[in-house]
Amino acid sequence: MTRPTPIAIPAPAPIRLLLPAQAAPSTMCLRVDADGTVRSRETLDPRRSSAAATPPSADGLRCVLAIPGEEVRSLWLELPGRNEAQAVAAARLLLDEHLAGAEDLHVVVAPATDGSVRRQVLYLEAAVLQCRLDDARRLGFEPDAVVPDYMLLPAADDCGDVNSAGFTQVLAIDGRWLVRGRGVEFSSEVALAKAVFDTHPQATEDLRIVDMADEVEAWLARGAMHPQVDLLQHRFARHGARPQGRAAWRRAVVLAGLLLLSPLLVAATDAIRHVFAASTLRSEATETAAILAADADPATDPVAALQEAVAAGASGDRFARLHGALEAAMIAMPGLQLERLDYDGKDTLAADLSHPTADDLDALRDRLAGHGLQLEVSAGRDQDGGRVSTVVLRDTALPAAIAAEAVR
Repeated sequence: MTRPTPIAIPAPAPIRLLLPAQAAPSTMCLRVDADGTVRSRETLDPRRSSAAATPPSADGLRCVLAIPGEEVRSLWLELPGRNEAQAVAAARLLLDEHLAGAEDLHVVVAPATDGSVRRQVLYLEAAVLQCRLDDARRLGFEPDAVVPDYMLLPAADDCGDVNSAGFTQVLAIDGRWLVRGRGVEFSSEVALAKAVFDTHPQATEDLRIVDMADEVEAWLARGAMHPQVDLLQHRFARHGARPQGRAAWRRAVVLAGLLLLSPLLVAATDAIRHVFAASTLRSEATETAAILAADADPATDPVAALQEAVAAGASGDRFARLHGALEAAMIAMPGLQLERLDYDGKDTLAADLSHPTADDLDALRDRLAGHGLQLEVSAGRDQDGGRVSTVVLRDTALPAAIAAEAVR
């Protein structure tokens, strides 16, 4: 059995942590050393123009932006998806069923732990996150990660020692409580937090409250060194810096060489793959037709019997066909990202896709047409140097035609 490749954790380095200050809309900026020690602190105001000053991000320090937890909701949902795109799409469907007016939500699924299908889902209005990013940029910062303030606390099973496992941790700061425990994550005013605990008495059985200012600051600083979740995903994902100088030239030369070789490599690979695939399909079709002919009336055409079987299966598995074709096309086109998925229960699948250019949808349409699927674009908008489009996918292929092709 092949062992999974361990994840490389970067060596600790100094960071800047931006925290919402008590005097809104001010921001507290902490400079945190590599060992988690707070070196300095400063209160900043986004209403003051920083255009004349040197951008703080120019010193190369990584910036973590913590936003008020009141703006970010947390739920735990059963998401048995095979990959992250499926998990996010499933979370969006479940949220649409339980929330009214959830038109433009930004949804992030926290990393899975121990292979469990029960996942933490964080969601907030996209406009709220954009506003927080704009405030940070007015101060001269470009956040490398955005985290709800309560997610800077350790998880219930990762509180530093075995005696803390299972405890609900509370940080008291500026008249608010930041809370994180087993399935309980939020921040709010103290009175509201206590009201929440009144309805969840099990969360208060092992409650630990830290209210000393220096201790609270130290907890937040340590949590910011390795954030457990990052809201900068999907449409808000940051793009890596482009290489410059000699590195850029070397990259251009390598890419040019690969571009020249790619048609030959693709043609040879496709030819070999198609030969083996065709041989396998012919063999499977022959065996299937023989089985049907043996069980059916001798006067029955085995091809017609196979067509009926395929038609019956397709009618009950149309969602898998639509979603599978869309997922396969997106894997082949890495520039596409799935933002939302909706199925009408019959023959139509709607999805919101983010993509760099309008030509990407033409390429996607051509790929899906090869599977007998029709793609229509119903809406679209420009966003962050690309586009987000609402597409509708319909199954237009006749099951009988599919069956006939299978036994040809």
